[in-house]
Amino acid sequence: MKRPPRTRPGAVPRDSPVIRERILSFAARRRRLRTAAGLTAILAVASWLPATRPLPFEICLLHGLTGLPCLTCGLTRSVCLLMQGDPAASFAMHPAGLPAVVLMALQVLWRGCEASTGRRLTLGS
Repeated sequence: MKRPPRTRPGAVPRDSPVIRERILSFAARRRRLRTAAGLTAILAVASWLPATRPLPFEICLLHGLTGLPCLTCGLTRSVCLLMQGDPAASFAMHPAGLPAVVLMALQVLWRGCEASTGRRLTLGS
């Protein structure tokens, strides 16, 4: 008489939909790697751009039409200043510069880990 395979209490079988859902396809791994590389490139370019005028054109339509600053005016310059090592000037330019850089850096790490392991990372269980 054949015994059923022994499993740990609460273990999920390998062919379970839960496990299959966490494994990433090759295309998904490539997308995550491209995202991480793109964000890394953005942060690297921000450290080289001149912080006084990082973009050669005005992209804020509200500021161009009305002369009033929008909520994100100065954010690009703030990120450039922070990446160039001037956090005080970055915060003075726009307080959301530091959270933007931190979120981009966390996304680089998260996407890079997912691409390298081939598994979708989740918070908690």
